[in-house]
Order: sequence, then structure tokens, then C-alpha cells
Amino acid sequence: MVLTKAGEHLVPYVDEVLCSLEKLRSFENDLSKCREDLQIGVGETLLCYQLPGILREFHRRAPNARLFLRSMNCFDIRDELCSGTLDLGLLYEDVGGFNDHLVSCFFGKYPLVLVAAPEVQKACPDFITPDRAIPVPFIINESQCIFRLMFEDYLRQKRITLDHTIELWSIPKAVFSPVRFCSL
Repeated sequence: MVLTKAGEHLVPYVDEVLCSLEKLRSFENDLSKCREDLQIGVGETLLCYQLPGILREFHRRAPNARLFLRSMNCFDIRDELCSGTLDLGLLYEDVGGFNDHLVSCFFGKYPLVLVAAPEVQKACPDFITPDRAIPVPFIINESQCIFRLMFEDYLRQKRITLDHTIELWSIPKAVFSPVRFCSL
């Protein structure tokens, strides 16, 4: 017996489905029986601020499961879900391009907030009025950060320009790390 070309193309999908079924069987109705390694990609601020309680509860219910959490941007999470290197991904926004075999579930809505020093508010009382240049820097993480893309899209729609952009690799670490500035 020999597979047809169509059958050869189908084999990887069948293997993926069988692998997924095996993972689902490990959960059954009782998470305490779960002994799997789960690869999870999570947006950084979700990992820092929303997941600790969820992770604590998951560990209580599935003490033998091993979670491998990776702080990632939403586009990388999508790509790794599609390639099968992640079992679960938690993203902020529909970044498009999901394969047909992925299932997405909405689990909450969180506001996007612009944070600025009080001095900025005095000099630039709003970021709503269109067609203006605001002489302040924009401090944000890497170019593919979903928050950055959303805010830059908003600025484009309003035709608002900021002075310049300062890129950080980690917003929570930058906001909450003790930083000292020294003058010479």
C-alpha cells in the first residue's frame, strides 16, 4: 500500500491531531493527572500582572504538570502557535494570520493607558486634538510590540507626531527597576 500525494500532505496534520489528542487525554476531568510539559507564550505585562493568581491555581490543580512560560510579543506567540512549538498562547490583540487549526478564545478586555509625568500634562494637556506635534518622547518597547503598534496607529489617524521614540526591551522592568541618574 502506498500513500497518494494528497495522503503524504495529510500525514503531518494527522500526526498533529493525534499528538493534541494525547495531550488532551492527560487532562481528562482531573487536572491532577496532568503530567505533561506545557509550552506557553505570554505577553509580558499579562505575565507580570494577570497570570500570577492563575498560575498559582493551575499549580494547585495540576501539581505534576510542568509549565514553561516564555515572555514574548504577540506576533512571535502567533508564529510559534502556528508552527506547533507552543501549546498555548496568551495575546492582547488579534494579530491575524492564525492557521485554521488554531482556536482562539476571548478572555477579557483591558484598557490601553497612556502614562506621562505631571509636567507633560501641563505642557501638552491632551493627545486627542488632531494635526499637532507634541514635543515629548515616546518610551515603549520593541517595534513589534502590539501596544506600540496600536498607539502609533492612533497617532497616525490623528496626525499627531511626538518628538522621538525611546525603545526599551522590558516595560515592567524599566518602570519598576530602581534607576539612578548621575551628573558629572
